[in-house]
Amino acid sequence: MFRLLRALCCITPTWALAQMNIQVNGETDTSHAPYALETNNCNANPRVTWALPTGACQNSATVYATTSGSCGTTMGPNDVQLAINSDNASANIAISNLPTFQTSDAGTLSCPQPINQQNRICGIYKTGVDCGTPNAGGFASIFFKGKLPVAPSIDDVTPLDTEINVSASTTEPDVVAIHVEVAVADGGEFEERASFTPSVGSAKIGGLINTVTYLVRARSEDLVPQVGDYSDAVAVTPVHTSGFWDQYLQAGGAEKGGCGGIGAMIFAWCLPGVVLVALVRRRRPCRHPDDS
Repeated sequence: MFRLLRALCCITPTWALAQMNIQVNGETDTSHAPYALETNNCNANPRVTWALPTGACQNSATVYATTSGSCGTTMGPNDVQLAINSDNASANIAISNLPTFQTSDAGTLSCPQPINQQNRICGIYKTGVDCGTPNAGGFASIFFKGKLPVAPSIDDVTPLDTEINVSASTTEPDVVAIHVEVAVADGGEFEERASFTPSVGSAKIGGLINTVTYLVRARSEDLVPQVGDYSDAVAVTPVHTSGFWDQYLQAGGAEKGGCGGIGAMIFAWCLPGVVLVALVRRRRPCRHPDDS
């Protein structure tokens, strides 16, 4: 039992040595999903910070940027190591120095480029008696967005009474808003009439005129922020929505009297209630004249 407890005590620190809590400009991929930072500014110089976990050797951190899909305990040939600042808990990297611009067969690429690519900011720290054991220490992402957002898909446009309902979606995870514009089909100018997040997915647009045809288009806005190209325009014509009275008249109902009139319909609705009341009264026990 003593050996088992001793073994558990020895391995417990490795459970705690999980992450370095890396942040870019104070953000993580979780807090600023889906990336800690999304930019197309080649002159930006974001600040990377971290905190070593308990048990790590002091000042043992190595921080690097990679286009690899995972972080390891060694750097790859196209990875870029960040120079650590004097506080031993931060570093900076110019966007133009990201690995995105270090992987061309012709050498270093100039920034900007029409490229969308994630750059992981990875950490390595050391543990052990001699500080010789490297450990992967988590990551945060810088996403270079060199392309405009892809146009969203207008999934449905439903005509209503003096309004329309527009549904749209996108497959890009960094889109924060879908902007919807409407114009009169016969030479009107487009105006933004609604904006919603992809998670909401739709919006009603009112103040329109029935029987007039409108064109609807949309475009996406990402985290940079920048707005992309427009979707194809969809035509829609608001229509008068018939209520009960309209449906009654269209079915041949008369406004006054007659067996086909509204009085007959009301009587038909009320008849079951009248019959029920009569039956209830009929079932009441009759009182004897002598009963008090």
